[in-house]
Amino acid sequence: MRKNYNYKRRKLFLPEYGRHIQEMVDSLLEIEDRQERTRQAKAVIAVMGNLNPLLRDTNGFKHKLWDHLFIMSDFQLDVDSPYPQPSRQDLMVVPQKLRYPQSNIAFKHYGKYTQQLVRAVAAAQGDNNASDELINIARYMRVKSYEFNNDHPNNEVIIRDIRAMAGNDMQIDMSAISALEKNGAPSSGFENLSNISNWVANAGLTERQFPIEEYVSAMKKLRTGDIHSAKSDMGKALCILPTLDKLRAAAIVEALARKDIEGADKIYSGFCGSATRWKMVSECYYMSATGGVSRATKQFIECHKKYPTTVYQIARDSYWGLSRWFDETEIVKAIQD
Repeated sequence: MRKNYNYKRRKLFLPEYGRHIQEMVDSLLEIEDRQERTRQAKAVIAVMGNLNPLLRDTNGFKHKLWDHLFIMSDFQLDVDSPYPQPSRQDLMVVPQKLRYPQSNIAFKHYGKYTQQLVRAVAAAQGDNNASDELINIARYMRVKSYEFNNDHPNNEVIIRDIRAMAGNDMQIDMSAISALEKNGAPSSGFENLSNISNWVANAGLTERQFPIEEYVSAMKKLRTGDIHSAKSDMGKALCILPTLDKLRAAAIVEALARKDIEGADKIYSGFCGSATRWKMVSECYYMSATGGVSRATKQFIECHKKYPTTVYQIARDSYWGLSRWFDETEIVKAIQD
């Protein structure tokens, strides 16, 4: 008996349909009558559709089958198709060559965009906002350097890298850079003041509903690290817009720092809805204030697992007092694990 192995046969155009379907398509090419050839082609299409019955009624499936029929005939089949017959050129389009960036990045751990931002700030020297922007960039550089080296660089390293990216003639406010804390400079965070308009729009509010004056005043005081001086403005902002959860959490921490448990309870009652990140954070601080530092630390770690950026958002701002309220060693260990 003569053995017929697949490796000795010709290569299939579309192996997923199998050799029997390929032989059916080959037989269509031998039919001379065009009308009969078209009728038989429709029968082959029906068989091909039965191989994927779940897709048979989806949009474009018939069109796809007819395209596959022409491919399996090596584009030699001449029948009356309900769809335009594809050509070999249509299916063998050579993609355009992808152009790779040729720019050299001086400090890869900061990234290309950091270098572009530094140069943009250098070009805008003299602008009143340039100094603030430079501080924000320096803060970001400190974070990226920590991710890369697992250690916070000193201010001289940050200044040296900024000068290297922008040019040695760049004027830098040394006092502002020196004010950066070892664990990251005070953040303009919360809802990021530059994105208040976007936040307001996403929250379905109007600009008038947002307590912009009270909020900005509270943030300026918080940036100095003195959470107590921001108490009044935080209270006013929360009275106008109770859904500022992170600001509410900061107000709770301020009350707990003064050992005002009753006041913290009152502020906590203003949280809307079920458990949120800042509601959980507030509960951790409350637990720590009432004598359960170990339990509070475990709860804080669970909060970080649910919301992975929690520790980083709190650690970078001194007014949260992470090391004062929790076992920082356990938190660091849990993050590293």
